[in-house]
Amino acid sequence: MGISKVEKLANCDLRLTERFGKMGLWLKQAALGLDFSEIGESEEAVKSISWSSTTFKENTNDPIKIGFCKVFVG
Repeated sequence: MGISKVEKLANCDLRLTERFGKMGLWLKQAALGLDFSEIGESEEAVKSISWSSTTFKENTNDPIKIGFCKVFVG
C-alpha cells in the first residue's frame, strides 16, 4: 500500500476496511486523532506523566536550547 507515515494513512481512502476489516477503520480513525472509546475512572492513582527527563533552571522559549535537549535527551 506504500503507507509509511501517519499523514498518508489519514489521507487514505476507506479501502483500508476492505483490506483490514474493522482494524482498517480503527487505523484510519487513529490517524485522524479520533477515539470513540468510553472514558472511565481507574482504581489506580497516577503518580506522574512525563515525556521529558530534562528540566530547565528557568523557563525558556529559546528553540536552540529546546532543540538541543530533544536531540540529546529524547
